[in-house]
Amino acid sequence: MMSKILLLISILFIVSCETTSHKKKQKIIKEPKKEIIYTPSEELISEENKEEGVDNIMMPLKDFTGIEDFKFKNLHSLKIEYGDFNFSKLEINYEFHRYNANKCRIFIQNNTDDKKIIQITIFNLENRNIYKKYSKVNCE
Repeated sequence: MMSKILLLISILFIVSCETTSHKKKQKIIKEPKKEIIYTPSEELISEENKEEGVDNIMMPLKDFTGIEDFKFKNLHSLKIEYGDFNFSKLEINYEFHRYNANKCRIFIQNNTDDKKIIQITIFNLENRNIYKKYSKVNCE
């Protein structure tokens, strides 16, 4: 009797292993699409300046002195003081904004729900420095 039970268990084990399928349909991963996320609204290089080169173009430099004091304040107050952003990207929980300040970029991050600014970063493109306070000298 015991031998029949062992035989039955071993047959069930063998059959169960053979009948399970490990084949899954392979998931096809699509190639990422190229997407333009920012296009400037106006052309910065005019026809006459193309011959002189990009380095000779003088952009008006807005004075962002005191922008770091807007941390933890409402985003609307920043827009009233310094105007609209040059670039904005809205995510689910956070919004990212940027001001162009000649050789510097000022990045602002805020919460989507309450529009409170949580981070202000001043980054110099040429020497790759990050500043805690805005200074015209650092960005000219």
